[in-house]
Amino acid sequence: TPESLLTLQPWELRILDQSFTVVDAHLEIPSLPFAELQAENPTVKWLTMPQRGEAAMVAIQVIINRRIKSLRMLVFLMPEGFRHDIQHANQLANINKNFPVAIEREWRDFSNLRYVRIFIEPTTVA
Repeated sequence: TPESLLTLQPWELRILDQSFTVVDAHLEIPSLPFAELQAENPTVKWLTMPQRGEAAMVAIQVIINRRIKSLRMLVFLMPEGFRHDIQHANQLANINKNFPVAIEREWRDFSNLRYVRIFIEPTTVA
């Protein structure tokens, strides 16, 4: 990833069926800058080296510098050609006890093999 973006790249949205075939898509969605996000240092660390056809463990880290009132979910998309192998909730951990994962609902969704969603507790702090 470049240190700074010269131009904002458009987003792409694809809707897939159960066999991961694209059934609808919207390409060239204009990007908006994430001025209020203030996140840094996203890292992916392979805890076990990936081998074709084998499961590997990975740690993902994102530093969010301040509370964001409108943030409700983080979505981690698997790289092309990869699928996650999370089969039970205890295989996905939040190791930061100060990170506000959802309380009123299950905070992790790994039902789709292409992404993992982390639901965040709405903040009441201004």
